[in-house]
Amino acid sequence: MALPRAESRGHCRDMIDIALLRTSLLEHTTPGALFVPVAEGGSHFLSGRINDDPVLVELDGDQPFRVGPTETWSRTYGLVIESGRFQVEPSSAIPVQAPRDAPPGSLVLAREGATIITRDKDGVQAVRLGGGEGPTGLELGDVAFTQWQYVTGTEPNVAVHFQHPTR
Repeated sequence: MALPRAESRGHCRDMIDIALLRTSLLEHTTPGALFVPVAEGGSHFLSGRINDDPVLVELDGDQPFRVGPTETWSRTYGLVIESGRFQVEPSSAIPVQAPRDAPPGSLVLAREGATIITRDKDGVQAVRLGGGEGPTGLELGDVAFTQWQYVTGTEPNVAVHFQHPTR
């Protein structure tokens, strides 16, 4: 199951406040939000934009970090976490100027905001995860992180909902 399972004594490792969740169709996930599948074997997704076009990034499954238009995936219901945030491992930082400078799955701190490196039939793409309009790209001075996680909560009660690479 995509959400944390109860431990044998009735405790969950990474519980999340239900107020932080909403149910939604995958294609209605807002940019920067994490889609969590509720069906066994479903994939996690991040929603974002390439230029001004909405896209979805498959985070796990058969083709991790594949990107495509929202209509690429079936009408799947799940949970959406919109108030999460990204944490990065500073020792995994690499300088980038173009999407090809970092491996797919890297989270980029770009001047225009958080961006993720993805792949499609044409090669690698940068996907903007937050707000903003216009062309999506990277510039000299942007930094990619190859290790990151999507979390909610505050220390010492941080809940990890997705981690790259998976540990």
